[in-house]
Parts: sequence; C-alpha cells; structure tokens
Amino acid sequence: MSNLKDQAMKTANKVLGSAPAAGLLSHPKLQDVVRRVINLRSDVRDALDERVATLAAHFDLVTQKELKQHKRMVRELENQVASLEHELAQQRRRAERAEGELDKAKKDAAAATKKAEAKPVEKPAAPAVKPAEPAEKPAEPAEQQAEAAEEAP
Repeated sequence: MSNLKDQAMKTANKVLGSAPAAGLLSHPKLQDVVRRVINLRSDVRDALDERVATLAAHFDLVTQKELKQHKRMVRELENQVASLEHELAQQRRRAERAEGELDKAKKDAAAATKKAEAKPVEKPAAPAVKPAEPAEKPAEPAEQQAEAAEEAP
C-alpha cells in the first residue's frame, strides 16, 4: 500500500514539475480556484460545528468543546485536591509531632513535680528586713515648729 502511495507521489511530482503544469499552476484563475478548494474544507467544518452547536443548544446537549472544557476543569480540580491532600498530610504529621512533644513535656513536668513533692524542701530563714525610712521627713506645720521652739530651754 505504501509502495502505491510512493509511486503516486513520484508521478504527481513529475507532473507538477513539468513545464506545462508549472505554466498552468501559475495562472491566477487556477490559483484562486485552488485557494477556494483549500478554504472550502475549513468553511464546511466551521459551518458544521456552528450547526451542531445550535442543535446542541436547542436540545440541551453538550458539545465536544464544552466536554473538553469540563474535562480540563475536572483535571485542574483533581490536581488541586491532590495538592490539598498532600498539604493536609504534612499538617497532620506536624500536629502529631507537636502532640508528641507536648505529651513528653507533660510527662517531664509531672515527673519533676513528683520529685519535688517527694523531697522536702527546707525553707531558708527570712532575712531581717528593716522597714525603709522615708527619704525625707514630711515638713512640719509652722505651729508645731513654734511649739517645739518654746519648749526648748
């Protein structure tokens, strides 16, 4: 089958490469027709897609374009869920480590409390505290100063 295609391609190249074919292909009217034929396929496809979209909307059906959009959205959401699940797993591991450290700290504190209760602690003698004297004596009223001066011999 591929051998047949190869022979057809060789024959087409020979025909298109010949002088009469080159003259014919350079004719503006023929170039316009070839251009129309090439564009015809895309025009038919566009018109068909438009008609399908109109019918799909009329019958409330999903088009291939909408289906691709939905599939893309589902993929993106699945990726986001996977990312969030991974982050959640990391947070859980951190929380478990923190709980383990908290339990260890509680056990250490309980052990230290038991040791402290088991061993009587002698209270050191309280140092003799002298009441603090005011930095300045309050000023005596003038009457008290006068009485004090009269009593003095």
